[in-house]
Amino acid sequence: MKELKVKGNQLYQYLVEEMNKTKRLLEEKAEKINGLVTLHQPDENAYELEILLPENQQGILYLLANKERTRYLKVDFDSERGFVEVDRTNVGIGKMNETKSTRQSKFLPNKELKMNIFVDTSSVEIFFNDGLKVLSSLAFPEKEDTFIFLEMKESHVSTRLFKIE
Repeated sequence: MKELKVKGNQLYQYLVEEMNKTKRLLEEKAEKINGLVTLHQPDENAYELEILLPENQQGILYLLANKERTRYLKVDFDSERGFVEVDRTNVGIGKMNETKSTRQSKFLPNKELKMNIFVDTSSVEIFFNDGLKVLSSLAFPEKEDTFIFLEMKESHVSTRLFKIE
């Protein structure tokens, strides 16, 4: 269930506060990224991933990925231009070959980007900048497709991985 709030002249959408009671912190990282790294590998696809990216960064986040990165949900982001695209074309064994496999959104450019990503066995919801923008998608990964990769040029990134119970 989502909650709607107005802040200033903007409408924000976020999960209801009760969701915080069903999660526990598994791992927290603050590290310098340069190139492709494995951020996390949860045991299963039932988690919240919070990522905080500095302003003026470009990169690709791979969710629901297999070890070889041949199956994944791709999140292209560019905080310098204020743009994000979610592509589910390569999720799961029966990859999505349809016209609506990508979703895009725009943001204020040159600002830091915060992503709260909620993943379960058949859906992904990404809340950008505390719910200013939200992109949702169905996804049907294989059971072993739990890798989370991040690829970007040199930058400091903060992540927190929560188990959803």
